[in-house]
Amino acid sequence: MAASTWDGPGSAKSTGPSRWWCVTAQSSGRRSWVSSWPVGGGASPEQPTCHEGDGCPKPATNVTRSHLQNHAAVYSRADREICKPVLDRLTARQGRVTGDYSPFWRERDYLPDARRIKAGVFLVHGLNDWNVKTRHTARLWEALGRHGVPRKPWLHQAGHSNPMPLRMEEWLRQLHQWYDFWLYGLDNGPLDEPAVDIEQADFTWRQQSTWPAPGTRRLTLRLNADGGLSPLPGRPAGRTLHDAGRTLRAEQLVADPGTAHPHRLAWTTAPLRSDLRVNGAPEMSVRASLDGTSPYTTPLLVDYGTATRAIAGTVQDTSRLVCYGEGVPGDTGCAYRTKYRTETTDFKIVTRGWLDFRNSDSAARPSPVVEGREYRLRWAMQPQDYVVEKGHRLGVVLISTDHAYTLRHPPGTRMTVRTGLSSVTLPVAPPAGS
Repeated sequence: MAASTWDGPGSAKSTGPSRWWCVTAQSSGRRSWVSSWPVGGGASPEQPTCHEGDGCPKPATNVTRSHLQNHAAVYSRADREICKPVLDRLTARQGRVTGDYSPFWRERDYLPDARRIKAGVFLVHGLNDWNVKTRHTARLWEALGRHGVPRKPWLHQAGHSNPMPLRMEEWLRQLHQWYDFWLYGLDNGPLDEPAVDIEQADFTWRQQSTWPAPGTRRLTLRLNADGGLSPLPGRPAGRTLHDAGRTLRAEQLVADPGTAHPHRLAWTTAPLRSDLRVNGAPEMSVRASLDGTSPYTTPLLVDYGTATRAIAGTVQDTSRLVCYGEGVPGDTGCAYRTKYRTETTDFKIVTRGWLDFRNSDSAARPSPVVEGREYRLRWAMQPQDYVVEKGHRLGVVLISTDHAYTLRHPPGTRMTVRTGLSSVTLPVAPPAGS
């Protein structure tokens, strides 16, 4: 048996932060490629999310550093000057201020090469990972399906985390089964099991044949002038917000949706009569105009209702040490199980998305924004799998600058949205048990 690694993003040959491994077994003729720990985007460059055909938000300055800056910070070579010309050149070319999908990013986008993958792919992503966005895994999952590449995703409730300690025995069973099948040629049936494992918000796991779930339908809700989300459109009217994202975080702006707020627009459903499972990428269609310096529009999908929910982090449970194999230098063969960090709150931002008005027609070629002109904008939020519980309300909140994820322009930009003609479309899974 021969094993070899393939240099994907994160290697010396690229600037992305991912780590991909391709292990080839000559004895079986099978190959397996695993992108298991979400340390970086699975297929496309992260800036933080810049793909052909999608909006490209600009990274928030003074809050987060670019990946190139992160690489420089952890660069451990004693002769630090030897790579400085390369890092400087990459930093100059990355277009951090514009965020456009330029040739620099196109040549680092591995998604078009999905058709060339000749190996089974085991994908893992945290549904609460806002470091590497879920769109990376979702887009690779879709591309693999289009090209008939065997694939299996795990979607869990943690964030930017190693999945093994969360569900240790099942993780080891499935991972060994996957490798034994692809590397040793064992007829142990990983492709006969349901392809998708998804952890629900209550920390139970469900299996299904594909993702989004079979039978998922599109539910379009109108953003109406009365602040309601409804399948029926209301009379068109203009509602205006004044951008304050430079100083106000999204979590502050989504609170108390029933109260008028000058810096956001909010719409909610009535209390839900049954659970509503959103699985996939919600899509926005908005008629809006912009006056000012901030070019962004940011929708936030919000679950309004008191509950205890997972957040991004995990903590070790030091009372539960599990030994799963023989130790080797640097690895004892044992690990503590981990527990989720949770918090009890009145709402949770389920997912969000970003669009730069200047890139509304093309992610690669910006166009000037004409102040006061009404644009038809269409874009998607980050994919998610989330159940809004019976009795909760589902909300959509529109802001301009996203304090955590876009550049922070001076406050005061005025965005006017045409209600009744604007909507959100949700990928809704069938009710449980149907």
